[in-house]
Amino acid sequence: MKTLGEKIRENKAYVVVMIFGLAMAAYHLISTQILLQAAKPHLNTHLGFALTLVFLWEFVFNKGKLQRLVPLILALLALACTGYVQIFWEELENRAYFNTPLDLVIGVLIIILVLEATSKYCHFWLVCFDMYHNMHLHPQSRAVRF
Repeated sequence: MKTLGEKIRENKAYVVVMIFGLAMAAYHLISTQILLQAAKPHLNTHLGFALTLVFLWEFVFNKGKLQRLVPLILALLALACTGYVQIFWEELENRAYFNTPLDLVIGVLIIILVLEATSKYCHFWLVCFDMYHNMHLHPQSRAVRF
């Protein structure tokens, strides 16, 4: 029978994912009691934790080198994109209609990462249904209001 230390040495990536998940839970528990940051950075922090956790979880359970490389790159990309938004959220809010090319690239990458994470665990048909529902059944939600 293997000891706990041997199991941890064999499954280092699994331990990292568990620690990351516990950090996410601790952050959310603390943020319910203490105002750590404004609403928009809080939502971005949640998105960063969730995307990174989804892709790291996939990294842990894939066996091949290429199968493990793609989720790791996606997890690092999710951290980089949400980190950019976290650092520059006030500037992004101020220049909402005058985005830089980097802002647009980061935004498109975040949308792609969210769709990829959603399709991994909720299947692609659910994403398509949601997009159809939002675009066709609620057209007033797309209207620009001044």
